[in-house]
Parts: sequence; structure tokens; C-alpha cells
Amino acid sequence: MNDPDDWRVWVAKAANDLLNIDNNLRSQVIPWDTVCFHAQQTAEKLLKALLAAQGEIVPRTHDLT
Repeated sequence: MNDPDDWRVWVAKAANDLLNIDNNLRSQVIPWDTVCFHAQQTAEKLLKALLAAQGEIVPRTHDLT
């Protein structure tokens, strides 16, 4: 990842997850586990983008509670 403190990097990565979701939903056979995984990843990356945009240090974790 380029700069984990740059919110734009997180938004770009989230956009890639959304693209994966869109591509999978257009499939003949939809892999729902993969769609759900990328949806969770999108939410996590956008939360990290919000933290970065507010000047917070983005934690290197998957636990954002």
C-alpha cells in the first residue's frame, strides 16, 4: 500500500472491492461468500479512510470497534 495515512489510498482500495462485488454480481453463478467478503472489506477500508482524513493514525488491524 502506498501511504496508509492518505485517505485517498483507502478510498481507491475500497473502490476496487466494490468493483469486485459488481463483477461477481453480474456472474451467472454468484459467489455470495466472496461478495460478502468484499462488502466487509469495503466498509473497513472506508472507515480507515475516515480515520485518515481526520488525521488519526490508521490501525493495522481488522478490529475497528
